[in-house]
Amino acid sequence: MLSHAFRRVRFGPESIREVVFGVEDGVVQNMVLIAGMVGAALSDTIILLAGSVNAIAGVVVDGDVSLLAGRA
Repeated sequence: MLSHAFRRVRFGPESIREVVFGVEDGVVQNMVLIAGMVGAALSDTIILLAGSVNAIAGVVVDGDVSLLAGRA
């Protein structure tokens, strides 16, 4: 099912814009999360784990939203 959706995707100038905004959004969100956790004086392991989970969740959600928006 997903393979059909990816075959129809055309990459062009609008794709570059989406990638730039997506990366910027992800970096800002992750840095704010990490800064808040550092300010709360949590352990380094917890901060790294939370940052990694947040980054992975952001990629999954952004990918799903882009896929659904492309179908609409």
